[in-house]
Amino acid sequence: MNDARILILAAFVATLTLGVFFSIRRWLEKRRERMEQRLKSSSTGSDADITLSAVSPASQGWTDRLDGGFDAMIARTGLDVEPAQALGLIALTAVGLSAILFLWRGELWLSVLGLILGGGGVLMVFLVMQNRHRRTLSEQLPDALYLLARSLRAGQSLEQAINLTGEQGTQPLAGEFRRCSGQLRLGLAIPAALEAVAKRIQLLDFNVFVTTVSLHHTMGGNLPLLLDRLAAGTRDRNLFRGYFQTATALSRVTAIFIGIMSPLLLLLYAIFKPEHVRAFFESPNGWIALAVAAALQIIGITWLYRLLRVDY
Repeated sequence: MNDARILILAAFVATLTLGVFFSIRRWLEKRRERMEQRLKSSSTGSDADITLSAVSPASQGWTDRLDGGFDAMIARTGLDVEPAQALGLIALTAVGLSAILFLWRGELWLSVLGLILGGGGVLMVFLVMQNRHRRTLSEQLPDALYLLARSLRAGQSLEQAINLTGEQGTQPLAGEFRRCSGQLRLGLAIPAALEAVAKRIQLLDFNVFVTTVSLHHTMGGNLPLLLDRLAAGTRDRNLFRGYFQTATALSRVTAIFIGIMSPLLLLLYAIFKPEHVRAFFESPNGWIALAVAAALQIIGITWLYRLLRVDY
């Protein structure tokens, strides 16, 4: 019986590994095709059209949108990791935890649970790092806007001010301005290059900054004064967000503890007392109970997240 389970697990792991390999290969081929199409369109399209087509989500199907969303999430984590490497890490963690649990307890359903928890855990880590990276960018944005305003008052052009912010600013936001400066040197228009950065980092305050620069580029005006006011408003919103998170710290910790307690207890019982959990996976009523519990868990976490979210 144990030999049969080991053969089943080996076949499952091999199938999953091949599936991940062919998925990554297909994703790389699609990415190369999109890059070739982008290079072909560069000879006929304008700079703004090239930038917008490079950063806009694909409208061919849900798989392309899913690939684009995953690529954008990995890019917004601030890690020097390619999407293919991140996908491989998720698959490796899921398969490794599944194999460890199966070899330890010899339960096939426990290996499936380890597969879900391993892959989902690494994905949650990427999501947390994405939120942390975006919060860091939001905190650095007021100083970058003040630096842009001072550079413009010193007589520099907007392109030179962006280049200076990329060289003398604080990382990681300075890296985004440095990338924008590189696109400007290639001949892109300033609004198009800034819009590409805005779609990359997904910050509301940076979107307002791009809109301000686009209006100034079209209609003119006192751009340093507008940047000073925008920086002051961004700093006030950051202070309010910090005060709100401080005031609700205990509630957020309680919500996180309540949210992870049920899956954690299920995992502990599955590892140390598998006979108490096996009944849920061996009967239709058990699967129904688990589905209802998972749905209620998702509803509760979503409700708490919306209650503790900062909207402005």
